[in-house]
Amino acid sequence: MVGHDGDNFLGGRDFDWAIVDWAIAQAARDGVVIRRGDLAHAAAVRKIKLAAEEAKIELSRAESASITVPGLDVGGASHDLDVTLDRETLERLCAPAIDRSIAVCRRLLQAHGVADGGLTRVVLVGGPSVMPVVRRLVSQQLAVPPAEGLDPMTLVAQGAAIFAATAGLEARPSAIEQVRGAKVWLQYPAMSSDLTPHVVGRLVERTGPVNSVPTEIQLGRADGLWDSPWTPLDEEGAFVLPVSLVPRKPNVFRLTGKNIQGNAVTIDPPTLTIVQGLTISDPPLSRTIGVALASNDVRVYFERGAPLPARRTFTLHTVDSVARGAEKAVIKIPIVQGEYEQAHLCRLVGALEIGGKELKQTLASGAEVELTIELDRGGRMSARALIPAIGQVFEHVAHLLVPEADPEVLASTVTATRARLGELRTDAFRRQARDSIERLGQVESALDDVGRDIEAARGGDTDAAQKARRTLIEVDAQIEAVELDRRWPELDREAREALIWTTGWVQDYGQPHEQTLYQETAKAVDKARQARDPLELQRQLRLLRRLGSSAYGRHPEAWKHRFEDAAADVGNATDVARAQALVKEGREALAKGDNEALRRVTQKLWQLLPSAAEDRRKGHESGVR
Repeated sequence: MVGHDGDNFLGGRDFDWAIVDWAIAQAARDGVVIRRGDLAHAAAVRKIKLAAEEAKIELSRAESASITVPGLDVGGASHDLDVTLDRETLERLCAPAIDRSIAVCRRLLQAHGVADGGLTRVVLVGGPSVMPVVRRLVSQQLAVPPAEGLDPMTLVAQGAAIFAATAGLEARPSAIEQVRGAKVWLQYPAMSSDLTPHVVGRLVERTGPVNSVPTEIQLGRADGLWDSPWTPLDEEGAFVLPVSLVPRKPNVFRLTGKNIQGNAVTIDPPTLTIVQGLTISDPPLSRTIGVALASNDVRVYFERGAPLPARRTFTLHTVDSVARGAEKAVIKIPIVQGEYEQAHLCRLVGALEIGGKELKQTLASGAEVELTIELDRGGRMSARALIPAIGQVFEHVAHLLVPEADPEVLASTVTATRARLGELRTDAFRRQARDSIERLGQVESALDDVGRDIEAARGGDTDAAQKARRTLIEVDAQIEAVELDRRWPELDREAREALIWTTGWVQDYGQPHEQTLYQETAKAVDKARQARDPLELQRQLRLLRRLGSSAYGRHPEAWKHRFEDAAADVGNATDVARAQALVKEGREALAKGDNEALRRVTQKLWQLLPSAAEDRRKGHESGVR
């Protein structure tokens, strides 16, 4: 079992700054006032920090160390700093940062079901782990001795080498091929220690001319020395194929298709690559990533906990028409992060904007946009959009929003967060929710730390600004968890209703694999309810509803009911004439009993029905549904 967790803004620098703050306080006793938030004192603070780091290293082998900094320029006057720091004081100063490190370890162990006493040894890595207090507290609080005979700095190099070996062999982005063919969604390991991993695929769209739809798939290794057998697609257009890898090399495979007549069909993508070699566990995604829709819903691309790297494509539809050459008209596709189903409750982390002046042709409302989002192993995001109607691919259109690290903006965020914190605390005390009260206390303590980091940022410490920004993101996540806990009765009721609704449809109309997946999901829902885990419950409910909707769609009258609901709202369509024509087409399909044609008509009608203005505003002004 392999787990992954951490804090990118926690380490040896926290120890250094704790010593700096202590040294500044000692200087103040002698009447020398040095402020980290004053740019005029920045040079003096840097000198103290260098001396603090040297003292910290010295105290790993000695009981005391001197912090001596001559000629500090403070307010135009020169001052000397000469103080003695003993190991006991250092341990007291560093204890909060060490406790935070151990809390990360406990969180990881708890997530993987490792109880106290379940560890056999702990390997300490990195310079700060040499400190006696770190080794002692880790051993005491995790109830396991640290492994001996290992050099923490050598382990850093070894770990970096292993990670580099798993990150792929080519750093340059490959050109995006514009392939015209049957689109296939694929899932496979980018790198595998196994010589025979599996490739899972599914046909994205199974409509169109018969000669363009594959019925069989074959994978062939590019060196020509291995080919898979021809494999028929199942009822859902899916397939699973094992592949054979050449050891310690990148293996490129061609995808080939045949239609029902046995003729070749072009597949998109035409190739895939799997690197065979030493792997470490893929790091999990810390927060769910999706696209905000104009309805204020979220189309989830990657669930929290999904292994990285990851890539996924969904077909979205434009809400408005965009004229070619229109400078101010844009299609906005917001990318959000969070566990909520409503977009306005999630954090906006990026946006794709396709402007009218970039379009080769005018784009009608309801046009398809194939949006691909990709996350690398470090969680960095890239995106591209394909508009099939005009055959245009938009690359580098992702204007990713980097949260502002300006000290004044951060301070404003802290003020707003404290107001939100006060409301939640009042509600938690009213509900006597002890867990929420404890979490909110931790949030308040974290905000105090943010305040100190903002003060340092005003003095030119960019690291402190980024640390404050990251802490605010974590604070936001903690507050989200408290708000979800407040909504628990509502979520629990939704879960019961969803189970009742889904059970009947899956039992009557679900495919065998859907019925199996339903049993697993229902157990996961019950487990989340028993554990009172709102984030996990929401995640399982999304899957449960998708299963129910898929099964309901096979009911003989399902598309008739969906069509009638859409037709009743045709007067509000963005293109009334087009919508009325579709309603007429749907009536004809009903009269003929052509359920497949009725489904296509209904889906086109949905694309023309407007979202409420308020929902669209909440959905970060999304231009897609």
